Amino acid sequence: MRAIFLLLFLSLSANSAQTPFDANNWIGPGKLLIVVHKSNWWKTTDWEKRQQLVEVIGQYKDGTPVFNHHFLASTGKEKTVYPPRRAPYFAGTPYGSFTVDYLDRNYYSRGWGVTMPYSIFFNGGVALHSTSKSHYHELGKPASGGCVRLRYTDAEKLFELVVAFGRENTRVLVK
Repeated sequence: MRAIFLLLFLSLSANSAQTPFDANNWIGPGKLLIVVHKSNWWKTTDWEKRQQLVEVIGQYKDGTPVFNHHFLASTGKEKTVYPPRRAPYFAGTPYGSFTVDYLDRNYYSRGWGVTMPYSIFFNGGVALHSTSKSHYHELGKPASGGCVRLRYTDAEKLFELVVAFGRENTRVLVK
C-alpha cells in the first residue's frame, strides 16, 4: 500500500500535468530540490514521525553537493480556520511538485498584517518564509495558514540557495 501511495505521489505534478515529476531525475549539477516533509501529526504519538522538516538537496554546477540541510518547519493546520475580519478557509499546505513563482526578501502580507522575510513563493500565494520568534515554539507541527514557516536564519540560508541556483533550477516538493 505504501509503495502504491509513493508511486502515486511522485506522479503528481502541480505545474506540469503532462510530465510526472521524478525527484531522482531532477537532482544533478545546477539543480536544487526543496522537500517539505509534512508529518502525520494527528495519526501518531511517535515524536520522530511527528516532526515537520524542510530538506534541501542539490549540486552546484561543478558537481559539488550542497550539504543536505534539514530545517524544522511548520506547515498548514490542515483544517478550516475562522480568522477575524476574513472569510473561513482551509489552512492546508498543498501536496505536489512546484516551481518557484517568485522571491521576496522583505515581503509584507497585508492579509495577515505581518512581514514574511525571505519568502519563496510557490503554488500562487503559498510560500516558504521566516516566522517570528514568538512562533518558534510551533515549528515542527502544523500551525500556519498554509505557508511553510522556518526560523529566520534557516529561511535566510534557504533563500540564498534559491538565489544562487535560480528560480528556474529549483523545485519544491511537498509530501
